[in-house]
Amino acid sequence: YRAQLASRGARRLLPAQTHFAVIPDPRGKRVGSGGATLAALRYVAAHRGRGDFSALRILLIHSGGDAKRVPQYSALGKLFSPVPPALSDGRVSTLFDEWMRTAAALAPRAGAGMLVLSGDVLLLLDPAGVDFAASGATALSCKAPVALGGKHGVFLGGVDGNVRRFLHKQSEEILAAEGATDARGEVDIDTGAVFFAPDLLASLYSLLTEEGAYSKDRFARFVNDRARLSLYADFLYPLAADATKESYLRERPEGDFTPELASAREEIFPLLRPYRMALLRLPNAKFLHFGSTKELLALMNEGGANGDFTAYNSQIDPHARIGAGAYLENARIRGAAAVGAGAILSGVDITDEEIPPHTVLHALTRADGKSIVRLYGVEDDPKTATFLGAPLAAFLEKNRLTPAVLWSGEEKTLWTAALYPLCDTAEEALAAALNLCALARGEGDLAAWKNAARTGLFAYSEAAPAQERESNDLGEKMRFHAWLGRLTGGAEGEEHYAACFRALREATVRESGAPIVYRTDYRIQKETYTAALPLRVNFGGGWSDTPPYCYENGGAVLNAAILLDGKKPVSVTLARLDEPKIVLDSRDMDVHGEFTALAPLQETGDPQDPFALQKAALIACGVIPATGGTLGEVLARLGGGFLMNSEVTDVPKGSGLGTSSILSAACVQALLGFVGVTPTADEVYRRVLCMEQLMATGGGWQDQVGGLTAGIKFITSAAGVRQDLSAEYLTLDEKTKAALDGRFALIYTGERRLGRTVLRKVMGNYLENHPATLAALAGIKRLAREMRAALTAGEVDRFAALLDGHTALLRQIDGGCATPRIDEIFAVTEDLVDGRMICGAGGGGFLQVMLKKGVTHADLAARLAAAFADEKITVWPCSILFE
Repeated sequence: YRAQLASRGARRLLPAQTHFAVIPDPRGKRVGSGGATLAALRYVAAHRGRGDFSALRILLIHSGGDAKRVPQYSALGKLFSPVPPALSDGRVSTLFDEWMRTAAALAPRAGAGMLVLSGDVLLLLDPAGVDFAASGATALSCKAPVALGGKHGVFLGGVDGNVRRFLHKQSEEILAAEGATDARGEVDIDTGAVFFAPDLLASLYSLLTEEGAYSKDRFARFVNDRARLSLYADFLYPLAADATKESYLRERPEGDFTPELASAREEIFPLLRPYRMALLRLPNAKFLHFGSTKELLALMNEGGANGDFTAYNSQIDPHARIGAGAYLENARIRGAAAVGAGAILSGVDITDEEIPPHTVLHALTRADGKSIVRLYGVEDDPKTATFLGAPLAAFLEKNRLTPAVLWSGEEKTLWTAALYPLCDTAEEALAAALNLCALARGEGDLAAWKNAARTGLFAYSEAAPAQERESNDLGEKMRFHAWLGRLTGGAEGEEHYAACFRALREATVRESGAPIVYRTDYRIQKETYTAALPLRVNFGGGWSDTPPYCYENGGAVLNAAILLDGKKPVSVTLARLDEPKIVLDSRDMDVHGEFTALAPLQETGDPQDPFALQKAALIACGVIPATGGTLGEVLARLGGGFLMNSEVTDVPKGSGLGTSSILSAACVQALLGFVGVTPTADEVYRRVLCMEQLMATGGGWQDQVGGLTAGIKFITSAAGVRQDLSAEYLTLDEKTKAALDGRFALIYTGERRLGRTVLRKVMGNYLENHPATLAALAGIKRLAREMRAALTAGEVDRFAALLDGHTALLRQIDGGCATPRIDEIFAVTEDLVDGRMICGAGGGGFLQVMLKKGVTHADLAARLAAAFADEKITVWPCSILFE
């Protein structure tokens, strides 16, 4: 919206003396149209430095919805959707532009006050007939069919010219019974346009003040997602002459009935009750609602310039065939293309393709360059589970798919269904959409669709804001540098990206709850001390544990400790030395280093340093200082030098089984045990998180939690820089355990990839608000909860299907997580497994699968051996460590 306003301002299409602002709902929460109105008043007061509206003329346009029923405008916002060409005198125009024309004509007739409009409505009127009341409110109404009135609001006028009753979204039967319907079957419809005089504005603003001064606490009381105040139900309803407090408290809210809403209404009613709302009936006015795709099509075809169809800013080849009632906007139709009757094409470029009738095709290019063409039926309601005029269940049945392929959360609608492939080019995206159309008929290339990274109709995804001010500041700082990094590119861009993640590291270390403090009281208590840990396998929710996502949204992960070949493969041993030195040794990496100076041990940020992890552990545990000092002084306090040997036995590098973080946890356990400290699990988690940041790997918390103790664990955290983890150990019956033991398998791919690179890419996309990344990250959290529920209920088959759903979301987060070799392994073993998932960040390491009933590990191994002779691809002996 800000970009739209800036573009019009640069072209001098907006009045230069008018201040324009875009005001999102605070903290990313839906606060309702009433809450948004109060937030706008707060903005005006803050901008002017005082809460006095007596000399201002304010235009407020509410347009913050998802546009779920007109998805082709969900990315742009319905406020900036095109209007029927006949209404715009041949100009390319939008709802916003038409409202600005109307508002400019109304302004001279209005004194001080605020005109509130709805962003999905266009009201054609004669400004000469408008006269606003000097006190209270004025509702602008016109006559409309009762069927339309039932979808909006209806006014009942009194003999004094004021609104007697306000009926919000009532049935036609109720409207008739209340006397709202006239002899022609029409009502005085609520157009969404209402004028608030300065005295009423002052009263509304007083809700946000205490003793005349603005109060943050009062603002939070009325502007929040629990009260979710409605402009109509909560602010207009009390202004009707016949309104009573009892009926007001029962009036249907914008959200749910909550204690917060009830408390707010108790205060609002006596405040607004003294005012009245004048009813201004506009003669010869026309009310146009852009509420659904079907309504849009009817509006666009009304008086269309091409007779049988309507084209808007489009090019059409003379050889193309366009069906009756079709609507084309910003489209190019080439060659012998055929567009079916009643179809809508928005932003697409087709050549010779055939588009089925009553179908919508909408093309988008995302910020990351990915293309998507969204396809659905003109009469589909995205708030339900219908697709191309049929239930989505039929789509699943025809293609033998489970719901987990489309949905990862509880809301199973067309809006949330992961139907649409993300492609590299517009041509590929169009082909993918037409393939999806064929799949709906039981035809098409199912494998290509299943293997693609996909998203839903939604053009963005909500992310809960951080609950702590420190975290909000961190998010703003990181996003600032991430966007500058993308915009500037090159060496300057890399500097901004480095600053982005440096801010993350500093905040993590500062707020982790285990601050890095050099402990001068530590003394070596054991001659030797060993810590041994298993690995972990992630079932669901991975990535949600990674900063900064978990800082702003909290995380939810389901994972399990595993043994490889019956052993705990990660171990760290500390041994006292008589010599004044620190020796770092790693047999599996075949490296050995002896340090007689402190400075080299304090260098932790080089990912190529073979001792980076051990060095970070020494600092995070407080065994050596992060800066300054001498090694001689440190070892003299400790009581001698020491050897630190870390070993990961028989685990390939880049396994995806959390090896690095679990080794970090073992280092923390061993170091603290060596000096006589028994750390809690929580303390280990926090120190490992600090280590990840010191090493600039930026990892999350799920690996060390999964490998620190036995069992299948559901781990959650709330938003905040300090991550307080809650681990629930699943209690499974013996039958479920046996099924998991028998059917769970690990496949080694023979490939590897550095997780640090992938992490920066994914979290960079998150910070830059990439819609597919935001949606997938939210989806994997929901899916982790579904997996937990499936295992707890003993539904192993459902758990296996959910693994597939998680894999689809991982592909959406990172298109490179599945290499051609991984896809080949999945294809070769498809008939042997029910569920499959990529371990870790993907691109290599291990794959986890759930075998079909009756299939053995030997069967899987034989298939892989036959398909990949002389390669390292094989089944790895493993078992879940339940206790």
